[in-house]
Amino acid sequence: MICSRRMAGSLLQTADYVIQTIKDQGIALSLSSRLQVMRMSFLRPDGTPKIVSPDDPHANIAREGIRDFQILEFALRHLLDIQPPLGQPLMERLRKIVGDKPLPQDQNDRTHGRDAQAECYVAAVCTKAGMQPRLGEPDIICGLDGQQWALEVKRIKKIARFQERVKEAIDQIQRVKLPGIVVCDLTVMLNEKNEAIFAPIRDKEFLSLWRASFSRFIRDYGPRLDSWRHGTEVRGMIFLQHYIRLNPETGWELNTLTNCLNQSHFNQQRDREFLRFAERF
Repeated sequence: MICSRRMAGSLLQTADYVIQTIKDQGIALSLSSRLQVMRMSFLRPDGTPKIVSPDDPHANIAREGIRDFQILEFALRHLLDIQPPLGQPLMERLRKIVGDKPLPQDQNDRTHGRDAQAECYVAAVCTKAGMQPRLGEPDIICGLDGQQWALEVKRIKKIARFQERVKEAIDQIQRVKLPGIVVCDLTVMLNEKNEAIFAPIRDKEFLSLWRASFSRFIRDYGPRLDSWRHGTEVRGMIFLQHYIRLNPETGWELNTLTNCLNQSHFNQQRDREFLRFAERF
């Protein structure tokens, strides 16, 4: 799994930063918490970083750690320095984040920790884009060019619930009467067995395969997505996927893929607003 000592050491540093930063907020992490268990998967018995091979009994947990620790590092580095601070809403999400089991496929439908992690990731992207997010209900309110936006984040785990979760997000946005965007994390829904990409695929080929797969998804669901949001304040959707794959040049790595679906072509002003938001995001 982890292909070099340098990579092993870097991952351990990332894990230590995430765990210590969460502890610094006054949130306790037991040794059985998912973050601590993931960190231990990077270590030898003597506490030094190890190279994790595919046959290592903790390889799946180490792979999950590669994903979660990098997502959380990005989120924490961008959210903790916001002024004014995000305060209690962020602390509530951090308390949830330390929950869940190490492997998402071992979890039931209630994954509050990773759901909160997804919200924090999206808020961090908005922060990096200079859109000053606030956490609440809907999940995120942010600003761009003097206009407030409502974002509802859904981490969808089963395709059978896709329609239900998207419609739920649309209803939540509609309540605040702001231009809205539904953000769907499809990582689990499109990979329910949580399989890594073991074939050593180079960037160009990987992106080509992903674009073809996503085009099929939009072809199948596009008309329904338009009908679900018709007559609402929702301007479009953003889809996220966090993949772990074997890059033949760099080893195991996290690839986050983002695609935006504009559902505002019928109105020139709304079309410009969504395209501006998508470009910044």
